[in-house]
Amino acid sequence: MQFLINLAGLHTDEPKETASSCEALKCIANSIYLKPDLKKCLDSEIISLHKLVLGDNPSQDTQFLVCRILFFMTVNRADLVTQLINDSIEKTLEKILTRNVSILKKQDKPLEQQTLINPVTVTSEALKLLFNLMLVDLRNQTDPQTTADRFKQCLVPIFHILYEIPPAEPQPMVPPHSQAIHALMQYPFSVIQEVWRSQTEWTNTLYNVLEEGVQITSNLFLNLLNKSVHALIPNGNPDDDALDHQYQQIDSILSPLLLVIRTLAEGNPALKECFAEKMLPSEE
Repeated sequence: MQFLINLAGLHTDEPKETASSCEALKCIANSIYLKPDLKKCLDSEIISLHKLVLGDNPSQDTQFLVCRILFFMTVNRADLVTQLINDSIEKTLEKILTRNVSILKKQDKPLEQQTLINPVTVTSEALKLLFNLMLVDLRNQTDPQTTADRFKQCLVPIFHILYEIPPAEPQPMVPPHSQAIHALMQYPFSVIQEVWRSQTEWTNTLYNVLEEGVQITSNLFLNLLNKSVHALIPNGNPDDDALDHQYQQIDSILSPLLLVIRTLAEGNPALKECFAEKMLPSEE
């Protein structure tokens, strides 16, 4: 492992991205995935890993691999998460997400993933890392607002994913939309609302009046939910014996989306009314 660390340049104070460093990062990512005990060999290099993506234009390979390695390393490691937070990892994630979401927004249809590493997978890995950093940090905070405030600017590219990037068909809850929902699930409504209201220049391109925005938002999340349910339970019968082996998958896909819908409904009475009208049976 030390050979790979040296080849990746992680043993230096200012690591540089090279063809060799990318290949070494691939080997490191595969090694710690297959043998998690090796992760401890990288503990002292975590800031150097972060520095690899601090440049103006790191390659997609490096962005993807660094996010993946940091995700593996920070699971249940509050000490490493604290180090990354002290090194302003939230600003790095915001830049990675903004950079790759900008590419995805220019696509008229879902991007064909011809290679393993592309804007979709880089965005997905960055969102997975964001989710894990917030999850671990939340466990060490007395006020959950602290964590959400720290990572709140990452909400902007998440909004753009959900409102501007066409979801996949027939199952929309796949990356990047699924990971965007998972990350959004970590934020309280107050922070979501604060960041949303700060983006008036962008939201003015989506709707002209507040009531229209409420309808657009409710339709967006309910379309994700309805299409996911239809894809997962095509015959409309959740009690079908044929679905027995899929219950865990169905739950893992739908639960985060339902939790986000609940957060929005609890925080916004107008949204709550819209969701209720469209989700609950009529009294007739």
